[in-house]
Amino acid sequence: MLRDWPLPAVDGDKDSTGRVLIAAGSVQTPGALLLAAHGCLRAGAGKLQLATVQALAASVAVAMPEALVLGVPQTPAGDLDPAAHAVLSDLAVKCSGVLLGAGVLEPASAVALLGGRAARRSRCSAVSCRPWRTARRRCCSTPVPSAW
Repeated sequence: MLRDWPLPAVDGDKDSTGRVLIAAGSVQTPGALLLAAHGCLRAGAGKLQLATVQALAASVAVAMPEALVLGVPQTPAGDLDPAAHAVLSDLAVKCSGVLLGAGVLEPASAVALLGGRAARRSRCSAVSCRPWRTARRRCCSTPVPSAW
């Protein structure tokens, strides 16, 4: 399989292999963000931007020193606050890939993130929550109903 995977261009840089934004995790599920981040790096993402709840941001930054880590508002239950979409929107527009909602346990928070400007402004979205049809773009859904 790896023989068919081209090596990066010698004169290329991190920007030539893509920028990914992952807005994920909750106080109860920090691993969702880390697993998604490692997957993106292994797939060849050049730049990785991670947005997670403020309570986890410092720990995630230590665990993933190669990434830009942003602490965003969280709900009282410890999930990403839908108000974070304003911050995420500015980051998403510059990305070639966006993952919204992995590890978010509150369905209302996930729906709000999908309906937010970050989902609408990104060129490419992958979403990880049940109501993915609310995003008006091509999406890939990886629901985990047992987590709800």
